[in-house]
Amino acid sequence: MRWLTLKGLVLAGLILACPKASARDDEDKKSPEPGAAIKPALVVRIKGLEGLIGDLRYLAEKSGQEEIAKQVEGALKARTGKDGLEGVDTKKPIGVYATVDSKLDQSQVMVMVPIADEKTFLSFLEGLDQKPEKQQDGSYKLNVENVPAPIVFRFENKYLYAMAQFNKEAGLPAKGKLPRPEDLLKGEGLLSMAVNVEHLPKQVRKGAISALALQLGVMKDEPPPNSTEKQKALWEAAFDEVATQAKSLLEDGKSLTVKLDVDRKKNDFSLSMSLTGKSGTDLAKNIASLSKATGLGPSFVGPGAAMGAWINVALPESLRKPLAPVIDELLKKAVDEAPEKDRKAAEKAIKALEKTLKAGALDGAVELRGPSKAGKYTGLFAVRVKDGAEVEKTFKSLLADAPEADRKKVKLDVDMSAT
Repeated sequence: MRWLTLKGLVLAGLILACPKASARDDEDKKSPEPGAAIKPALVVRIKGLEGLIGDLRYLAEKSGQEEIAKQVEGALKARTGKDGLEGVDTKKPIGVYATVDSKLDQSQVMVMVPIADEKTFLSFLEGLDQKPEKQQDGSYKLNVENVPAPIVFRFENKYLYAMAQFNKEAGLPAKGKLPRPEDLLKGEGLLSMAVNVEHLPKQVRKGAISALALQLGVMKDEPPPNSTEKQKALWEAAFDEVATQAKSLLEDGKSLTVKLDVDRKKNDFSLSMSLTGKSGTDLAKNIASLSKATGLGPSFVGPGAAMGAWINVALPESLRKPLAPVIDELLKKAVDEAPEKDRKAAEKAIKALEKTLKAGALDGAVELRGPSKAGKYTGLFAVRVKDGAEVEKTFKSLLADAPEADRKKVKLDVDMSAT
C-alpha cells in the first residue's frame, strides 16, 4: 500500500471548527410531486463481483492469504457462465439504497443486484428450495423461513430490486418508478457510501436533533472523575460545540460520502471522506475554506511513500478559550511531578511549546518510505509549531546539557541531500 488519503479529516475539522449555521427550511416545505424521482437518504455502491473478487484476491495476496483467495476465486469462476454467476451479472455494480419517510414504518431499504439472465436466477432460487410467487403487477413474492417479513422483488433495468415488506403500505414502487442504476450507482471504487442528509424529512431531522441534544446533555453533566473546575468547563464547552455542529449538519448538510478504493496497478489503497453543505449556508462556506487549508500534508507526503497520513484541524474560539487554563494546569502538573534533576529541563521544554499547545490547532504529517535495497523502511514525521526558531534553540540547549551517551544518539542539522 502506497498511499492513504484522509479527506475524512475535513469532517473532523468541521466538528471542531465550523461556526453555528442557521436552519434552511424552505426546501423542506416543498412536498414531492406524485411520481417524483426517488430521493434516497442512503446509497451504498459495491464494485461488480468480477472486480470485487480481483480486489479481494489482491488484498489477500498482500496479507499472505493468497491460497485461500485462489480457492474462493476458482469456486466462483467455476459457477460463472455466459448467463453470469447463477444469473447474476458479475461486471455491473451491486447497490443498496434506503428512503426515509416521515412515517418511519413506511421507510424502505432496497437491494439492487445486476441480472444477466432472469430465468437462470429464478432457477437458482428454486435450487435453494425457494419458490417465489409471481404477482399480478409482474413482481415476485418470496417467503423465507425465519425471516419475519416476505421478500418482494422485481426485475427492471437489467437489475433485481428486492426489499423486505414489513409494512404492506410500503411495497415495491410501480414499474417504471424504480431508480435507474446508471443514475444511482455512479462512480468507481471498491465500496462507496453516500448519506444524503438533505433527503431526510424535516420531521426526522428535527427528531434526531432533539434526541442528540438530550443524549449530549446527559453526557455533558457527567465529566470524568476527579476533573478540576477548569477541566469541567472545557468538557461542557466541547459538548456544546458538538451539539451546535451536529445541528448545523442536520439542518444544512447536503451529503456525506465515504469511499474505499484499491488500485492494483499503482499498489494504492485509499480511504476518503467528503462532506457538502447546502449552497449559501455557513456550513458550505466553511467546508470550502477547509478544503483550501491543506497544511503540511500534501507537500510532506511524497508520491513514492509506502504509506502516509496527515491532519490539519483547529479548535473554534469557543473551545480555545477554556482550553488555555487546562493546558496551564497540565503543564504545571508535569513540571511538579518530574524528578528534581529533570525539572529545569522540563520547564524549558514546556515554555518553548506552550504557545503551540495553547493555539488549539494541529497540523502534522507522517510518512513511511521504502523499502530500501536492504529491505528497511524510513519513518518521518512533522508537526507545525509556534515560534519554531525558539523551539529549535531550546531543544539544542537541552541536548547540549544531556549526558554524552544521549547526545551521541541525536544528529542535528543533517544534510538530507547527502543521505
